[in-house]
Amino acid sequence: MSVAYKIVPKKQSAAGEVAWHSVIVNQGIVGKRELAQRIAARSILGAPEVMAVLEALIETIPELMREGKILKLEGLGSFQLYARSQGASSPDAFDEQLMKRPRLHFQPSQLIRQELELIEWERKE
Repeated sequence: MSVAYKIVPKKQSAAGEVAWHSVIVNQGIVGKRELAQRIAARSILGAPEVMAVLEALIETIPELMREGKILKLEGLGSFQLYARSQGASSPDAFDEQLMKRPRLHFQPSQLIRQELELIEWERKE
């Protein structure tokens, strides 16, 4: 199956120059229940057991991030918390209020990146 995309105009500069870029045309959303069913079809677990594991994963990821840990799932990738802040004039002048909202970053594994290289594209109008 191929991934659909379309071409859309986007401004490139304040002068209003336009360049055409690709945008993926999403084919729907897969929720937790469908994901559990798909995983169950590939394993010895039933969908309810897979759902329980997914629920536990959803609860565990934020917990690990609050502990400052990196979650590395071999074959899938890594989840890591990132934070930014406003600058301070000196280390002593820095205050936690300068911290911005933390962000969760996912870095896919080498295996996933290799699989993504196999994507076939289909242009939609």
